[in-house]
Amino acid sequence: MMLGGRRVGGLVQAVARRAAIQNAGRVAQGRTCTLTLPHRRFLGTTRKTAAQDEPPVLTPSEACEAKVQDMIQLASERVPFVFPEDAAKLYNEGECVFVDVREPPEWFGTGLIKEALPVPRGVLEFTVGDQLELDRRVVLYCSNGYRAALAGSTMLDLGFTNVLNGGSFEALVDAGVATEDAAKVSQSKNLKKKERKLRKSSA
Repeated sequence: MMLGGRRVGGLVQAVARRAAIQNAGRVAQGRTCTLTLPHRRFLGTTRKTAAQDEPPVLTPSEACEAKVQDMIQLASERVPFVFPEDAAKLYNEGECVFVDVREPPEWFGTGLIKEALPVPRGVLEFTVGDQLELDRRVVLYCSNGYRAALAGSTMLDLGFTNVLNGGSFEALVDAGVATEDAAKVSQSKNLKKKERKLRKSSA
């Protein structure tokens, strides 16, 4: 979506960076902030009515988009956003677990953060509790930070207590975080599953 010749994504990044600067120092060893979305009126999701004091009239598509924007905004207010550079420091210090909530085709297209836990957003609720302790510090990432915010909010609802939004995979890579091939990760996971089945069958 374009806004005055500029992509809305650029505006989101600018707003997030300004908010991050204003809220620096909220989490020890890393700056965090609330990822604030552009107001819907900038995204063209409302229609002007004849009487300005009347509520805006939305098409079903606009109403759905507006609701999604609200969901992302609420999630972003719950889950602190951490700068890629500070997320890289946490990664290098081994202070947290990175979780990739993108979908498998995205993993195989770009790779994963090295040693990250791949958990698609669509199955997060059903699998993450078996893979992480509730008090573990977790940095979630996706392609733009929105799914990471929603996933983080869900994890808070599940009882996790230390969840951060690391933003986008691309930004983390640009900050120097190491990556690995998703196919190797998949092969390793399959081998571990086979080992667990063998142990159970021999027990």
